[in-house]
This record gives sequence, structure tokens and C-alpha cells, in this order.
Amino acid sequence: MGYTYEYAHYAVTVDNVIFNLKDPDIPKVLLITRKNKPFKGKLALPGGFLDPEDRNGMFGALRELKEETGLNCTYLTQVCTLTKMDRDPRERCISIVYSGFYNGIQKPVAQDDAATVQWVSINTLRKDMLAFDHATAIWKAIDVMF
Repeated sequence: MGYTYEYAHYAVTVDNVIFNLKDPDIPKVLLITRKNKPFKGKLALPGGFLDPEDRNGMFGALRELKEETGLNCTYLTQVCTLTKMDRDPRERCISIVYSGFYNGIQKPVAQDDAATVQWVSINTLRKDMLAFDHATAIWKAIDVMF
């Protein structure tokens, strides 16, 4: 038996702000180049829609990180939740943002819906370079993690 609600239901996404501190003077953040619309060709955080099988947001974030970059992260912390109405042109999406550090030797490899993946110095990032509201997510993660 299904349920009917008078209130709207929104999509939930998870985004990962993963920092590399191999050069502690210039932290880098892991970014993909989007393979698909919206924002095809723009830099973005590894992430995506929460799957029904994900036990919670963190499991979804870890799954998306692995699917798009091939990297495993052992620890993530929840940084913020982004809820702005127009943050995704496809539909109303609420994003749970997670952050962590990666200091392993494995190099990220673009997979799934990522055309490329790279470590980008946080000193070179500009809001207009990033898809969605990912600049906001990165700045909030910097505030929390550093």
C-alpha cells in the first residue's frame, strides 16, 4: 500500500570535498569534469544522487567518490546541507556535503559520469569555474576542515 502526501518530495544528492595535503602550503581539492548535462564540461565535486540502497548519506558519498574517481576515503565528515531552490536546473535537489582528506598513493581515474578527474589548487578556484553551487560547498568545507 502506497502513501500520498500533500507536500512535495525532493531529490537528495551527496557531494564530496576531498582535500589532498601532500603540499600543506597549497591544499588541493579533487574535481571532476562533468561528462553530462547540466554543466557539461564544467568542473564539479564528485557526487550524485542518493540511491535507495545507500544506508545513509555517508555511504552514498563514499559510493559516488569510488564510482567517479576510483578512490576510497576512509573517513568523511558532514560539512553542510545545500538547499537553495535553483541549485540544480533539473529539479529541486538537496545536497548533503561531505569532506575528507586523501593522502594515498593511488591516482584518481575518471569513471562513470566524469570525463576527467584532477587535483586543483584551492588558490586557483573561481566560482565561475564550478558547476552548481559547488564553490559554496568548497568554501564551507575549507572553513570546517582548516
